[in-house]
Amino acid sequence: MSRKPWQRDLLLAVDDPRSLVAFAKASGMRPGTAASRLRLAREALALQLRRRR
Repeated sequence: MSRKPWQRDLLLAVDDPRSLVAFAKASGMRPGTAASRLRLAREALALQLRRRR
């Protein structure tokens, strides 16, 4: 499973709720959309890490 570039960018950019809102604004998306995509990116990363065991 390959990660999409936006997943990597989002995971690296966001470390608290304020940075999520800042990332959303800088990316031209709504904060709710960014939050949803962050959840998807975290799930994809967790799946990839579980597969490495």
